[in-house]
Amino acid sequence: MLFFIFFATGCGTPKPSANESEITTDTSSTTDGETEDSGIEESIVETLPRIFRLTHEQWENTVQQLLYLNEETGFSSAFIGSTLDGGFENNADNLVVGPQLFQDYQRAAESLSKMVIRSPHLYAQVVPQDPRENGGLTDNFFLQIEAESGDALLVPDGNGQAGADDFLIWSNAQLLFSVEIPASATYTISSYITGTDCGDGVGAAAELVLDGSTQTTGVGLSGEIMSTTVDISQGQHTLAVAFTNDCWNPDLGYDRNLRVDWLSVESYSVLGESSATQQDAKDWIAHFGRRAFRRPLSEDEIDFWQDLFTQAPLLFASGDDFADGVRLVIQAMLQMPDFLYRIETAEYDEELNAHELAEKLSYTLCNAPPDEQLAILADDGSVIDNLEQQTNRLLAQPCSRDTLLDFHRQILLWDNYVHNFSSDEMWSAELNTMMIEEVKAFVDHAIFEEDGGLHELLTANYTIANHDIAALYGEQGTTDFAKIELDPTQRAGLLTLSGFLTQQSDAIQSNPIHRGVFVADHILCATLPVPPDDITGLPAQQEGVTNRERVEAHTGEGTCGEGCHSALINPLGFGLENYDHLGRYRELDNGQPVNAADSYPFSDGPKSWITGIEMIHTIANSPQAHGCYAKHLFSFIHGRNPLETDHPYLEMLTESSLQGASTTDLLLETVLSPRFYRRGQ
Repeated sequence: MLFFIFFATGCGTPKPSANESEITTDTSSTTDGETEDSGIEESIVETLPRIFRLTHEQWENTVQQLLYLNEETGFSSAFIGSTLDGGFENNADNLVVGPQLFQDYQRAAESLSKMVIRSPHLYAQVVPQDPRENGGLTDNFFLQIEAESGDALLVPDGNGQAGADDFLIWSNAQLLFSVEIPASATYTISSYITGTDCGDGVGAAAELVLDGSTQTTGVGLSGEIMSTTVDISQGQHTLAVAFTNDCWNPDLGYDRNLRVDWLSVESYSVLGESSATQQDAKDWIAHFGRRAFRRPLSEDEIDFWQDLFTQAPLLFASGDDFADGVRLVIQAMLQMPDFLYRIETAEYDEELNAHELAEKLSYTLCNAPPDEQLAILADDGSVIDNLEQQTNRLLAQPCSRDTLLDFHRQILLWDNYVHNFSSDEMWSAELNTMMIEEVKAFVDHAIFEEDGGLHELLTANYTIANHDIAALYGEQGTTDFAKIELDPTQRAGLLTLSGFLTQQSDAIQSNPIHRGVFVADHILCATLPVPPDDITGLPAQQEGVTNRERVEAHTGEGTCGEGCHSALINPLGFGLENYDHLGRYRELDNGQPVNAADSYPFSDGPKSWITGIEMIHTIANSPQAHGCYAKHLFSFIHGRNPLETDHPYLEMLTESSLQGASTTDLLLETVLSPRFYRRGQ
């Protein structure tokens, strides 16, 4: 069953100015007593996104909560990803629904609705308005075997071969599958087959066989799913796909073959007898719709869904009319915009309504729909009156901890550490995983145990490490990850952790250019010009020449890279030259003393340093770094890039961060601001 959803981009949000500190607003008065600025602001605000598609993680969490599942469905792992064009993964401009994702949602909705009505356990939780008696299996059973996986046996031998995606049978033979059936019940057996003809237009004929007895037949040509429903007893059984009309015409070069893609076995659990009425159906629709759409349904909506409910037996004809209605409504609701999007309807200078605010708060902090307590406040309209209390409550929960870690993951790009490579004898692929675990544990500890903010993240002289990571710092560690103190003359926070330094290095040498670009872009939000197309690589390292000297000769003053590299990139990278390609501290490079001294044109004026630790502390105390962090947090919380009208608020966040506000304090300040709960304020 196909249902249409809105294809939306979340409205085009203007990109922030390259130099936000230069944004000015004309507030001269107009003849009607209002300022021109108010009209300009209203115009800009109307470009704000109103709809925010759920991220794949939010979709998984929402489905899991809605259907009372014990774990994620895993369907989203096969969803097409979003193309990132600036901003965070939750940026509304990036979260579009194209034809492929629409099909992904459709397939998932069909599978999930089927899962509910075939599992008495799930059905009882999702549809409490329809209690059943005398049910069968307590849980749905589904098994799919890929034919090429090696779990099948070809009889007779030698008449087929496993390929990359399926199993080819080129002579009359059977592909056997051994299956353990968990309980006596009704099962659906299916197999996807394709084939070729023998010049006669007749495809490969196949049979689906259970314990030697043919159950159904099919013809594979353009592709077909053979399927049959049969009662099977508990225990071990043999299933087979048999090829029955082999043909080979050597004179004309025709050869009829059968390809088997997969075979599946799925239980039809018996829900039991229903005594539910149409009123029960209406009550369930109102109940389930409230949870699916995160708001109450109107009477017209309930009537619409009840009409659809009554049509389901004509479509599915399973003999269980109520279960058919449940299946169709779930399938349809999971494809509706009200489920797939978080929608804001407020006009300029209006508050979001209670349900919209509850959604925004919960998806922002927990990547999930409102829990029961927040849903109750939404229904009675008191979310805004309890906003600070609810924000603090959610911040104390593991989901908010995970969300703030994810925020820093996207800034620091620590997923990329899995691609680290070095020819050094201390390096191993397992070390990459440890580096990721280190930075996650460090950020978590700095924010939640030390109640820290950006300054703590950039200057802390400790990390969370095991003995493998500690060895890179010249320290002793244990098997488990634990806090270790580091030499404050050698280490200071995130920019001296092993994962970042290794990621922004080459296999045998540090890379000041990569490190400088990262710090300029991710920590200082500096505007870097687009690099030219004809970039040439760095020359080979020469004996007695430091890495810094090599880079300066190629990109420093007097070279084609002078304008960008020598001023905006190289100084930040040179400040980290005391760290080699695995992040180990060094005094010498290629036999020569390391020179980390340089200067940088910060937004509040140029600053100089002698050592890398001095550089990091200079960054940690700079308005530019705190402004960048505030901008990151604002974009992440609001799911959009800042507008010109957001600049005064970003300045307040920046000042709070400079004054030592923790990350959780900044988050609370962001959520409690009218910017969060009013449109355009």
